[in-house]
Formats: sequence, structure tokens, C-alpha cells
Amino acid sequence: PELAPKGGGRFAGVWEWDRQAMSYHHGLDIVDLLERVPGLVATRTGASGQPTGISLFGLGGGRVRVYHDGYELTPLSYGTFDLGQLSLGDLQAVRVERGLNGVRIDLTSFRLPDARPFSQLEAADGELNQRILRGLFARPLGDATHVRVTYDVSETEGRLRDEPFGATHQAVRVTR
Repeated sequence: PELAPKGGGRFAGVWEWDRQAMSYHHGLDIVDLLERVPGLVATRTGASGQPTGISLFGLGGGRVRVYHDGYELTPLSYGTFDLGQLSLGDLQAVRVERGLNGVRIDLTSFRLPDARPFSQLEAADGELNQRILRGLFARPLGDATHVRVTYDVSETEGRLRDEPFGATHQAVRVTR
């Protein structure tokens, strides 16, 4: 099925994707997903792998605020936070709220749906010689602790096969 966001859409200014909706996404990273929101423009300083800036209607920085599990991610060395550094396989939901004065992007990390261990593996090979491998493993340890391991690899050779790029995102989290 087509990747269609939940929420109000164009007139309400809210777009939401849950884990199931994001599983239909065929892009390399979360930036490709966010480019589906009208008005959001992704700008790279070069080919894939270069820091990516997201702006609203092509305006300057400071108009896009990114929150991950309620904490704001601040850009330390760029004008906007580089969302290309986040693993798409580690997210449970993405919510974009667009207004005339800015955009708020809320990212929610994966959470176990019940007390059983969970694992997911996704592999893809597409046009432009793109290769994607995403893995997620989560399991509870006792009653109040759980561990989560994510691994995300994206590779491409670019449009003319002369701009090779590879990114690996990995994370191990223990939550109590």
C-alpha cells in the first residue's frame, strides 16, 4: 500500500507515521520520509552522506525543531540538526506539526509492545544500486529492565555511480 500518513494532513498541518506505516517507506533515511510533507525542503551540501538540513518553505534555520522522546535535539555545529544521523529502524513513530512560523518534529523510540522478545530484520536492494539493512532486537530482562539493539546500514553508489556513500548507525540501549 501507499505510504500515507495518519493525522490531519494538509489542512490540519499534522502528519503522523507509526511503525507499520514506516515499514512501507523505501528511502534511505528519515530525511526521505520527511520530504513527503509539503513545504519541508531537504538541502544537502553535496551527494548522499553529506550533512542534511531541513527547512520550511526554503526559509532559514531555526524554524525546524526536532524532539526525540520529548528532549529537543539541538544542532551543535550546523544551522539545523542533521536528521540523516538518526536510525530509521530505531523509531516507533514520527509526528510532524507544520505551522506558518515553524515545524515541530517529534520522534518516538521503539518500545516493546508486550513482555515478549521482539526482533525485526529488513533488507532491500533497489535502483541506483541502493542497499539497505535494518535490524532491531529488543527483550525484557526481569520485570523493570529491557535491552534494545539496533543496526542500520545504508549504501548507494549515487545517480551516476560515481558518488559512493555508506552509513552505519548502531545503538545499544538498556532501560530501567
